Amino acid sequence: MQRMKQRPQKRKPSKYDTFVEHPRYGRYPKITGLDPDRSSPHVFIHWNASDPEEVTEAVRSVLGWRPSFPDTGRRRVPGTAIAADTAAQQLATVAVTHYYDVERKCRDCGQMFIFFAVEQKHWYETLRFPLEADCVRCPLCRKKEHFLARRRAEYERLLKSASFS
Repeated sequence: MQRMKQRPQKRKPSKYDTFVEHPRYGRYPKITGLDPDRSSPHVFIHWNASDPEEVTEAVRSVLGWRPSFPDTGRRRVPGTAIAADTAAQQLATVAVTHYYDVERKCRDCGQMFIFFAVEQKHWYETLRFPLEADCVRCPLCRKKEHFLARRRAEYERLLKSASFS
């Protein structure tokens, strides 16, 4: 009996196809299936994972009027939450209990990228960045910025040790 070859399934185009690829995490969201109940008094997601519509609605519910905020391109990706270790974070007024993959627009090049939940966990728990820190550049622009910072530091070190006689 002869087996028929199956054609490879073509993947449907995704909006993430054009996102900047992260060297470690890729360019597509990491679906975990976790979406904690944000109305629970025990759930606090990171401020960077709030959609503009949610912020506008929260302000409207408190102040009674709807402000307009510029669209920063920041969007929480549903179903990508991971649990945070609040004991590993720097002390904060409100500890974050969950991180989400967040769509972002790079400040330098304007390209869309994902600030991954696992990357946030690394930033805030392993590196212990303050929870106020935010990722505003795509991985490629961050790499360029780090390269320039190293070059600048080397230049300053050489300049300091140079003899001007």
